[in-house]
Formats: sequence, structure tokens, C-alpha cells
Amino acid sequence: HANRNFARLICPELEPAITPHPGTAFDAVVAAAPPGLLPELQRLGQALSGQESQLMMAYAGRHYLAILFDVNTPDGERIGHGGLVRDVTHEHEIEQMKDSLISVAAHEFKTPVTALRMRVESLLREDAQWSEEFRQELLSGMRDDVGALQTLISDWLDIARIESGSLRLSIEEVAIEEVIQSAVDAARIYGIFDLTLQIGPELTAPV
Repeated sequence: HANRNFARLICPELEPAITPHPGTAFDAVVAAAPPGLLPELQRLGQALSGQESQLMMAYAGRHYLAILFDVNTPDGERIGHGGLVRDVTHEHEIEQMKDSLISVAAHEFKTPVTALRMRVESLLREDAQWSEEFRQELLSGMRDDVGALQTLISDWLDIARIESGSLRLSIEEVAIEEVIQSAVDAARIYGIFDLTLQIGPELTAPV
């Protein structure tokens, strides 16, 4: 059976089809479901009759977690199956943000680490006599690499803030020209790109 709380949580359109306690047979609820929800309810029905302990469902931009369990008599005899469904959309979004941040940060770590290693190895070469100007250039590049790594570490720490819910966005007007210039400068540090920056007047105002 499914109760009205189940309908209110997932699809209020189902509520008229569900009677008060003890609710309506699950098969009847499935039959009354809108087309978009039908496949998810069918999956839930299959999981309830199987051995799964939980099931993730999605409908209308929301995500739900169904915790499934056996219903037993005091003597331990199984007489049916039950399920508790809760909305986990917020947790799902946080997990996606975390995964995205990890993926980006892991990829971005490679560039400064590789550049830093190359510069250190250059300075340590015993068979090379570098000019003082070139040594300073290498050291300056190493400083930039360390700065890039510090920024990436800060991004990693943001993962913990996302998970704890303590990360807060501060929305304010910025000059898009400065944002673009910052990205260009970061790309130029490693000499990977040869970029020419041209910004039209429509992008100079704060946004």
C-alpha cells in the first residue's frame, strides 16, 4: 500500500487516488501515475519484491531515496515488504557539486605540479650554468606554481564546506573584464596558450 504522504512527497497528482489509512494498493497507485513517474514506480515495485535495501529514484527534477525492508511478525516470519521514501534532492546536488569540484581540481593539479617539477629539475642540473636572470625567472615561475597550488588546495577545502552546508555564496557585481583578464593571466603563467585579449565596451560594465 501507499499512503498520502507518499503522494504529497513525490507527486501530489496521485493524492486523490489514495484513500486514507491504510492507503491504496501499490499496484493501483502505479496505474494512476502520470507517464513520467510510471517507470520509477515500476522500479520501486520490483525493488520491493526483490532483495534490494535501497533505491534511488528521480522525477520532475527531484531525487528520492527509498529505504526498503522486510515486514516480519514478532516470531520473525516475513509477511511483506515496506519502504520509506525521502527527498534527497539537496544531498544529490551537493554530491554533484563535490564530484565536479574534485574532477576539476584533480585535473588542474597536474599543470602546476608538472611545471614546478620541471623548474626544480632545471635548477638542480649540475651540468648547466644558468644566468642569474634565468634563475630568477625560474624562481618566479615556481612562486606562481605554488600560488596556483594554494588556490587549488583552497578549492579542495571548499568540498568540506559544501558537505557541511557552510559554504555560502556572496553575490556581488564584478567587472567581467577583470575576471577574463585573471583567467588569461593564469593561462599565460605556464606558456600553454598564446592569447590575445580583446574586450568590447559592452563587457566593461559591472555584471
